[in-house]
Amino acid sequence: MKKLLAIPCLLVCFFSFADTIHAKIRAGVSINTKSSRIDIALHYTILNTGTSPDSLVFYLSSKSTINSITAKGMDSYRIDTGTRPEQTVVLYFDKKTAGSNDPDIFFSYSIPLDQTLLDRYGFIELGLDWFWYPVHTDMNEWKFLYDLNLQTDRPTLQVFSNGDVEATGRNTFTVRSKYPDFDINLFLLENAKVFSAAGNDVKIVGNANNMPLKDSIANTTADYLSYYRKIFGMTASSVTAVFRPIFNDPNAFGYSRKGYFVLPEGKNLASTTVYIAHELAHFWFIYGEPKENAWLTESFAEYSAMLAVRHFKGDSVFQEIIRDKHERLNRLIRDGRTIPAILRNGAKNKTVPSQVALYNKGPLILEKLRLLIGEEKLLDIMRAVSVQKIRTTEEFLTLLSELTSVKTAEFLRDELMQ
Repeated sequence: MKKLLAIPCLLVCFFSFADTIHAKIRAGVSINTKSSRIDIALHYTILNTGTSPDSLVFYLSSKSTINSITAKGMDSYRIDTGTRPEQTVVLYFDKKTAGSNDPDIFFSYSIPLDQTLLDRYGFIELGLDWFWYPVHTDMNEWKFLYDLNLQTDRPTLQVFSNGDVEATGRNTFTVRSKYPDFDINLFLLENAKVFSAAGNDVKIVGNANNMPLKDSIANTTADYLSYYRKIFGMTASSVTAVFRPIFNDPNAFGYSRKGYFVLPEGKNLASTTVYIAHELAHFWFIYGEPKENAWLTESFAEYSAMLAVRHFKGDSVFQEIIRDKHERLNRLIRDGRTIPAILRNGAKNKTVPSQVALYNKGPLILEKLRLLIGEEKLLDIMRAVSVQKIRTTEEFLTLLSELTSVKTAEFLRDELMQ
């Protein structure tokens, strides 16, 4: 077993937007594929609290073994294994001894490494779908900067992330935040190949198979990124997109972080383009979480992708997508299924009707809005949603009323309630 890396000093991260930073995370991470184990020494600093809390609560992988948790003024901690999505770690503080400084918490723990994906497909993926680091319970709002020293025992593994990655020695890397974010995503891929486009603004990561396809994906991603920048404004200076090797897994979904996204590898460019456009759109639309407000994230990203596809492939392809979404809705109705109303329970969960509501019903409602008020006005509204970081449907309806009319907002509310 290799010795765990020392915790590094946090690099100062410069950024040009007003995201609140709630914490800083510094960590040494050792990934040992021979012993199938991850060892982590993590320093979590809470910022801008003003006073010490009575307690702090984090989620952590239910498979983790905690060696120690220490913090100034901490009386004790409790682990609740009956909670979901993972076990809950509750830290209790004595405010008299903790003082008024921002809490510094030191976690030492280990997690068994499931090597199924590494053995079969050559990659390891760590992120919010498996809570490998202590995740604040307000996970969608809690933004932090991070600085990791990462060590592996396998020379063939290259590291990619939603942060900047630098190889610092044999099998060792630093991974640092580019922006305040709510996730630390680490993707380790064997024998990776990087394909660049648009002067290195876009980097596509995958294995070396089917290189012409990867090259086409890089150029397509660059084109779609340029389109979004033109209609919505700049939000990320560069993009790294990781494509997982093809595997038969029902959870092989995609997701996006600022300047970074992950997708399952497609068989051809046509089957991948809409997914690329959707994940890219999340650089602008990612604030409407969770529950009934999830449509402001997913439906807006999906409709943006539809507009991008129409721009590059023509209105006939756009209309084909619309027909397909109508057919998906009608198919569920024919099967006797109830499709949730967006304003009732069209939440972001894994039930088929809810997924259909977010990715099909929501975009079709936005298409109705475009036909009612015109595309130029709709794009103005979508830009405002992104810039103002609209988080709730009520905020959106207020914005719609201000930029169009009360009657238009009432029309859309009715659509969202059906």
